[in-house]
Amino acid sequence: MMQQQAGFDFSRSLDRHIKTSRFAAVAWLILTLPWIAYFTFTQDFERAGILAFSIVNQVFALILFRLGRHYVARVYWLAVQIATFFVGTYYLGRVGNTDLILLFLLGLPFLFFSWEKERHTLIVFEAIVLLAATLAFAFDWLDQNTSWFAYPAAPHTQTSPELLAFSLKLTIAILIISEIAYFVRVTQMATDAADRALRQSKQATRAKGEFLANMSHEIRTPMNGLVGMIEVLETTDLTDQQTRVVGTIRNSAFSLLRIIDDILDASKVDAGKLDLETSKVELRPLVEGAAQTLQTTSDQMGVHIRMLIDPDLPEWIATDPGRLRQILLNLLSNGVKYSSKELTDRQGEVKMLAEKGPGGNLRFSFCDNGIGMSQEFLAKLFDPFTQADVTSHRRVGGTGLGLVITRSLIELMGGTIDIVSSPGEGTSVTVDLPLEAVDGPSRMPDLSGLEAICFDLLDEAARSGMERLLSKAGAHVTFVRVVEDIARLDKAITQNPIVLLPTTNDARSRALQIAVTARAPNAKFVRFSSTRSARYGLQSENCYLIQIYPMMTSELLHAIAVLSGRSGNITKLLREGGVLNTSAIEETDTGLAEAKNLMILVAEDNEINQIVLSNQLEILGYPHDIASNGRDALQKWSSGLYDLVLTDCHMPLMDGFELTSEIRRLEAERNGPHTPIIAITANALAGEAEKCIGMGMDGYLAKPVEISALRDKLDTLLS
Repeated sequence: MMQQQAGFDFSRSLDRHIKTSRFAAVAWLILTLPWIAYFTFTQDFERAGILAFSIVNQVFALILFRLGRHYVARVYWLAVQIATFFVGTYYLGRVGNTDLILLFLLGLPFLFFSWEKERHTLIVFEAIVLLAATLAFAFDWLDQNTSWFAYPAAPHTQTSPELLAFSLKLTIAILIISEIAYFVRVTQMATDAADRALRQSKQATRAKGEFLANMSHEIRTPMNGLVGMIEVLETTDLTDQQTRVVGTIRNSAFSLLRIIDDILDASKVDAGKLDLETSKVELRPLVEGAAQTLQTTSDQMGVHIRMLIDPDLPEWIATDPGRLRQILLNLLSNGVKYSSKELTDRQGEVKMLAEKGPGGNLRFSFCDNGIGMSQEFLAKLFDPFTQADVTSHRRVGGTGLGLVITRSLIELMGGTIDIVSSPGEGTSVTVDLPLEAVDGPSRMPDLSGLEAICFDLLDEAARSGMERLLSKAGAHVTFVRVVEDIARLDKAITQNPIVLLPTTNDARSRALQIAVTARAPNAKFVRFSSTRSARYGLQSENCYLIQIYPMMTSELLHAIAVLSGRSGNITKLLREGGVLNTSAIEETDTGLAEAKNLMILVAEDNEINQIVLSNQLEILGYPHDIASNGRDALQKWSSGLYDLVLTDCHMPLMDGFELTSEIRRLEAERNGPHTPIIAITANALAGEAEKCIGMGMDGYLAKPVEISALRDKLDTLLS
């Protein structure tokens, strides 16, 4: 669109040049005719002949304009006019008035040629005009008009030199003023056109914003029902097969939601309204969560995600967690998609490394073995709606907006992005972001004094990362290649070791465990698996199973801490089925117990969303009532039975904003307690949250509403 607009602007600019040139030619023609009549009357046939020759050339130039040969017409007309007046000035001498040449010198730069597209022509003519003017004045001043070439002196005519000089200056003045006036008129027309285009652009921007807001609302409303009911379904008793099916539906729903968010973010980038919300966030779970989100997709595409988070990085940082997660997901998702086995005919691999970069920055590196990109595609990689390869894009899909949004977010955060790629050799992406460490509780387990033995079954990068990670946690790690190497180790190492078996080959892992146990009976094992349906966690008192591709470093450290007795009681964990996140369960149980004494009013006109919110509140343990519009909700609220109101913003009869206004007015009149009100809206555009708060609401949730987000918001406001 920008290229089309640029082409349109140039064509209009060129058209103005053509019209101005035609005007100059016609003006010259009109002003020349009286002079021919005058010179004929005074029997000054030489000047009349020169002007007649000029008229013939002007007419010929106008014919060329008429035939559409605009550039040729302008070049021909200007060249012949300059030559005509140069010759006339030379042969007619001092009375020839070299002032005529000034017209071309003054008019040439802005009337005849476009500097953007015809600068070479313009420069050549400038040089010719300056040269002609210099020679003409030289002939006049030095009186060399007859000494260089033999030419008969002009016969006596009735032409008055004084009248001729005055009339000539008057003619030049009229012509220059006319051309300048016409140029001002053309400029004013261009300004008016630009003003109209600006108004139309603003109207189009407003229309686009309204359209996106409407589409966001219309799409997110059914999405709320879809995602909400999936979460409700996941809380029921499902078989393994049903769990996988529900997981696929959930991933598909959130993929669709990401596409919607990309489109909305692209509109914010276009409008310059992409913003950040800085807060304190724990770095490791955020990075690991991005990798874990894509593990199902990577499995389906035959790609291994390998991840390492430098243990020297601070545990807590100040950043926009949502935007940072969006950057990581976009870049990691691209690496996975374009490294798929279908595209490369080999096992795909994407490595993600989080570490400290130069200058103390936070550096993320993504390296894949995918199809790569040529320099041609790399140059236009950040153009909206562009994919590196049309054929591969048909296989992997995508909007082509991810990298555009990603770069905008990185620049907004004060960072940089660098991409290196070659066809068939994969792609490397490096992102540097400012790193602002903040204080926060440490969740890294203390493994001081522990002895760990790791079988060297991976590559050098994995071995180095494992060593750095465990050393930072305080453990000492020894690498062995075969079981026999254990016999050569010091007894202090083999007395109560934690043995890591980093292989996805289950048979090999079991064989190694049996062989090591024969040499070190007190050994405990951390085993790895890439099977998503596996029962991760404690398998027995001496074995813990964690996932790989991606391997969560926090999960590895937790497994070692559990096996060493430094994190919970092993027997109790086994009895609970190897559940890892016991703290989250305890927090949920506490929330459920406290929720029993609170009553919530839900104002929602969409029946599906009523069912979704009702089920979600039931899972969280909150008793509630449903109102189908704002008027009904206001009547129910007036009973004084409700501790909090959840309201949709757009409802018939009375919307959420009007409902809030009425509740706040009645609270003021009755001097009653403040009722927390949470807006639930499908409008996710910038400014909606601020609008809700400005209308007197206490919180804002965008559809689709996830149970965790709803619980956190309720806990915050009801506490």
